[in-house]
This record gives sequence, structure tokens and C-alpha cells, in this order.
Amino acid sequence: MRVTDFDPFSDSTIESPYAFYEALREEAPTFKPKGADCYYLSRYEDIKQVTMDPERFSSNIVAILLAGGSGRLSMFVPPHLPFAPPDVLALQDPPIHRVQRKIATAGLGKGFVQVLEPQVRALVDEHMDAVLAAREVDWMDAFAFQIPIALTLDILSLPRDDAMTVKGAQRLSLFQMVP
Repeated sequence: MRVTDFDPFSDSTIESPYAFYEALREEAPTFKPKGADCYYLSRYEDIKQVTMDPERFSSNIVAILLAGGSGRLSMFVPPHLPFAPPDVLALQDPPIHRVQRKIATAGLGKGFVQVLEPQVRALVDEHMDAVLAAREVDWMDAFAFQIPIALTLDILSLPRDDAMTVKGAQRLSLFQMVP
């Protein structure tokens, strides 16, 4: 399939984006979706070059999606998305990024990471046991989402059963911030 045959936000592309990623890499390593004021990059060297040049390229997806100054989401945001993207450290440009990073990492020295290591290993083992038993895994669902939220809830002494509630509240509050 050609890159233009894909709807990046369709359920099928979101569920299995790999054919879309391959088409991007092969046909359009720098791709501007129709109606968008941003580009998709699909090759490592291009992504690395852009992320290292915040003077010319922004990481602030919230600002990109709210482009135009009206405070409303741009036309590029699919209407079926129930939330706006989070305004977090990884999605900020300097100087805000530096300030947020300093605050976020102030208590996260080497000792903090070492203290958490046994807990992280236990979480990974727990999830790996389930993966091995199932013999199939959606990596993002089984690890990239589950382990960080479980660790965060454990640190905050909240029940792990509240994971979806916490994620839902985060998404809802972000959505409500955007008129």
C-alpha cells in the first residue's frame, strides 16, 4: 500500500501501524499529512537531527495542535480522539523543558533508581510470566503502558486496580483544558 492509502488515525492503523510505518520509511520519510501543520519523520537519522535542533523544530505537540491562536484544536486533530495530548516534559521545547526537567529529576538521583530496581524487576517478571503463558503479546499494552502506571501507583500507594481510572482522569482533564 502507498502511504497516502492510510488514515493514520483509523482504528486499523492504530491497532497495527506497522504497514503504515513501512510505507512512510519507503515512500515518504518526511511526510506532511493532508491538512496538517506538521510532518511525520520515520527514519532514525532524521528524527535525531530534528530533536537535536529545538531552535528550528518544536517538540511541543500541544502548541502544534492548538496552532492558530484560537485556543481550539486544529483541524488536524481527529474528532474521535477523546483527549488532547499531555503537556509533559518530553513534549516541551527549551526553556520550559529545562525547567520541567530540573523539577522532575530533582529527587530522582542514582540512589532513587537503585531503590526502585527490585520493584521494577518484579513488575517486569510478573508481566513476562503472563506474556510467556499467553505466547503472544502486544508489547505496548503489556509493558510500555502497564509497567510505568503500576510503578507510579505503587510509589503513590494507590491500588493498581485504579490504573484505568487514573489514566482516564488524566485524559479527561486534558480534554477539558482544550475548548
